Amino acid sequence: MNNASEVLFAEQNGLRFPQSNPTNDPLLTDQWALWNFGQHDGLTSDADIDAPEAWSIETGSSSLKIGLIGTGVKLDHPDLQGRVSGDWNQTSAHETAVAGVIGAIANNSIGIAGVNWHSQMISKWVGNGQYDYNDQLVHDKVIALVNEGAKIINASYGGLNGSLIEMEA
Repeated sequence: MNNASEVLFAEQNGLRFPQSNPTNDPLLTDQWALWNFGQHDGLTSDADIDAPEAWSIETGSSSLKIGLIGTGVKLDHPDLQGRVSGDWNQTSAHETAVAGVIGAIANNSIGIAGVNWHSQMISKWVGNGQYDYNDQLVHDKVIALVNEGAKIINASYGGLNGSLIEMEA
């Protein structure tokens, strides 16, 4: 309305974001990296990946396979039922949380919502959490994930003393 003759000057005074949960997943408001409207002290509104805005356009695809390399996903987690396959079913809180952010089932009134509401994930185990991974094992798991159709691979593991393991292509 800056072009109306009665208006000398107009500027935007902030943005408004939805305050209601766009899903029925009760913990979505705790996923401030996906949806941040300043709901917690110290958070800057809209410092997020704009997940609700993206979900209004697209909620993902079940044809996208995402590989997870680490210490194992809890395959029977209620927010991941039917989404994760793999060669290790271990209760790794970190790896299970990563799988949740990637593809937790949305609108099931449980926990959180994943970025891709329909993705399929393949979990590959490379160690017991004691940083005893070896390059050959990691290499073999990457190749297996690619052969199983993974288009994206997330590797959540470290090396000795917290250093990252590097792998040459």
